[in-house]
Amino acid sequence: MPWRELYLLISALSRI
Repeated sequence: MPWRELYLLISALSRI
Protein backbone atom coordinates (compact mmCIF):
# COMPACT_ATOMS: atom_id res chain seq x y z
CA MET A 1 0.00 0.00 0.00
CA PRO A 2 1.69 3.18 -1.18
CA TRP A 3 1.87 6.28 0.98
CA ARG A 4 -0.44 8.16 -1.36
CA GLU A 5 -3.19 5.61 -0.87
CA LEU A 6 -2.82 5.84 2.89
CA TYR A 7 -2.82 9.63 2.79
CA LEU A 8 -5.96 9.73 0.67
CA LEU A 9 -7.68 7.25 2.97
CA ILE A 10 -6.82 9.27 6.07
CA SER A 11 -7.90 12.47 4.32
CA ALA A 12 -11.25 10.96 3.40
CA LEU A 13 -11.81 9.65 6.91
CA SER A 14 -10.83 13.00 8.40
CA ARG A 15 -13.35 14.77 6.18
CA ILE A 16 -16.18 12.77 7.73
